[in-house]
Amino acid sequence: MEKIYIITAGDSFTDSHMPYITTNQRDTYYGILDKLNNPKELCTPDYSFKYPYHLIYELWQIGIEFEYFNIGKGSAGNHVIFHRYKEKVKELLEKGVNPKNIYGTLQLSGLVRTTNPVYEIEFDLPNINGAEWDYIDNLNPHLNSYKTVLEAHISNLENIVQWNKENRIEHFNMFFGWAVFFEDELIKYNLKERFELIDRKYFTYFDYRERIDVMQYNCAGVKQVLKKIFGLKQEEYLIQSGKYGGMTEFVADRTDDEQKYYMSHFDSHLNTYGNYKWYVEYFRKLYVQWGILNEENLIEKNQKLNNMLHKIFKVNTDCFLTSYEYTQQDGDNAELRLRIKEEKYKKFFIT
Repeated sequence: MEKIYIITAGDSFTDSHMPYITTNQRDTYYGILDKLNNPKELCTPDYSFKYPYHLIYELWQIGIEFEYFNIGKGSAGNHVIFHRYKEKVKELLEKGVNPKNIYGTLQLSGLVRTTNPVYEIEFDLPNINGAEWDYIDNLNPHLNSYKTVLEAHISNLENIVQWNKENRIEHFNMFFGWAVFFEDELIKYNLKERFELIDRKYFTYFDYRERIDVMQYNCAGVKQVLKKIFGLKQEEYLIQSGKYGGMTEFVADRTDDEQKYYMSHFDSHLNTYGNYKWYVEYFRKLYVQWGILNEENLIEKNQKLNNMLHKIFKVNTDCFLTSYEYTQQDGDNAELRLRIKEEKYKKFFIT
């Protein structure tokens, strides 16, 4: 097999601060190897082992030659994400890489994100086409301008698919981190047909069930709440079912009540369990479909590694439940995070 080039783009759902790994430099793989061999770091309450790194582990075990680029970036909006993806693909094509050897995925962020002056420099917003639609404060869906925002983001989705087709990137898929578009809004603004005409070969979303949730907010945006429910520890929310779900809804529908998939009761990022669930039941299947992986999951085949991960899933649930004992501001305390990490490691790996 020829060398392959893997790109994962997105926001903080994809970003994991290991931006480049290649089989040509073993030291670039040490970050993954260290965490899989030393699970204490995975017990940190605000750490999540992201979905792409399960893929990298399997590719390394198989012996496939690859270069991997994680260009996920926390707080990136959808036009920014497309720009970063496009620039990386262009860079590879300019180096002479065959487009059939490029494997790209793009995780979409919220519809709009809170404005921050830092992003002007960090994301080079003045030079990104459409970036003005990514950062809008206090967006009201009842304003006439809301339709314009929806249209701008649908145009971006159409452009992402068309750009990949024009550049002959056959191995490409984009998906939401969480539900961003809702059927009733698309019908209201006469945009449903246009949205659903986007080529599903390259664009994936999921039907999802009505469910009880501990949070009414996503990382960016509000869920469609049917009603509030007074739970034992805090208010819970009955979330409306929908047609255009992303990673969060996909994982939620496939997880029982005992296992927790959020980082904490105030952090809606997927934890290590949630990322692994997404990897096994969706992301991995893309690479099986593309002829890179076999049906056999080498993580599950490795009994020691598989057992360790299932202990971490228990840690994830325990960390989530522990989060009710402190506030979001407390969660930024390094000493508290260290104490929790040590407690969970001792509880699940020592005793």
